[in-house]
Amino acid sequence: MAFMAEAREGWAAYAGFLLNGVGTVLVGPLLPRLESQWGLGDGAGGALLAAGFLGSSLGTVLVLRGRRRALTAGGCCAWLGLSAVAALLRFGGRGAGVETLAIAALLVYGFGLGQAITALNLGAGARSEGRSSRLSFGNAMWSVGAILAPMVVSVALAGHWLWVWVAGLALVFPVVWMGTMRAEAEDDAPGRLASAQERATAARVVVLFAALMFLYGSAESCLSGWVTTFARRAGGAGMVVSPLSTSAFWFGVAGGRAIAAVALRRWREREALLLLAGGSAAACLGLLFGDSMGTISAWAAMAGLMLGPAFAVVLAGLLNQHASDRQAGM
Repeated sequence: MAFMAEAREGWAAYAGFLLNGVGTVLVGPLLPRLESQWGLGDGAGGALLAAGFLGSSLGTVLVLRGRRRALTAGGCCAWLGLSAVAALLRFGGRGAGVETLAIAALLVYGFGLGQAITALNLGAGARSEGRSSRLSFGNAMWSVGAILAPMVVSVALAGHWLWVWVAGLALVFPVVWMGTMRAEAEDDAPGRLASAQERATAARVVVLFAALMFLYGSAESCLSGWVTTFARRAGGAGMVVSPLSTSAFWFGVAGGRAIAAVALRRWREREALLLLAGGSAAACLGLLFGDSMGTISAWAAMAGLMLGPAFAVVLAGLLNQHASDRQAGM
């Protein structure tokens, strides 16, 4: 299969996707522990999640021109921000002071994630042939990382050295993403830069695609960020077990993207998006009635299955409009 051949040829790029998935999901499964250790309420916990996603959004909109530069900046910012979180876990106190420092750290951390994921997606979508399939497979690998993140957190929480785990993970970001740079083709080639006419065409539709991404990102980030807390409270799951509900969600996302890597070769993107939107809404309604770890995890997995492929469908549609790197980042 073509997408499997792409996976073998671009193993380093797909490893970059996987690590970005780990990094993006990390804060959600950690949230109950962070709230407990730092004496924070749910409002402050939501601010931590929002800081990470705001930083990621800024990283995508302000992506540096040239994928090599974006990956370098992404690795350095992710290392700096997550190292600061590790230091706060080791030496931080409780209350508003540590909350402010954590928000700043997660803004920097999220900025690095945004730079890197934009560069990786633009690399996967650089060629028009099989674009949706490559993007789906790359983001399926991202979802594998998202599945692994809560499992890593569960193992780390079972021990007494959480800050060491976090500090060690921070070092992995620049190592993997700089390895990814060596596998990247030259990304500043003249053919990659859109002409003035192409930029004008993309500018007329960028608002529509931004709105679609806003809806998709809102649903995905809220579900992934809060499902651990929901499973702990509504489902009665323990501190170590509850992060696995987040893994269930991302397992669904990964499965949906893997299926889409094949299915999108036969489905029209507009039809696929309508089906995914309806299925996602139905699964989220079902999630409202979950009252145990099992039912919450099952509905979360179904929501992920429906939500997962939407990203590749929307991004492929935007790239088909000859969007520039900065417009695609937005």
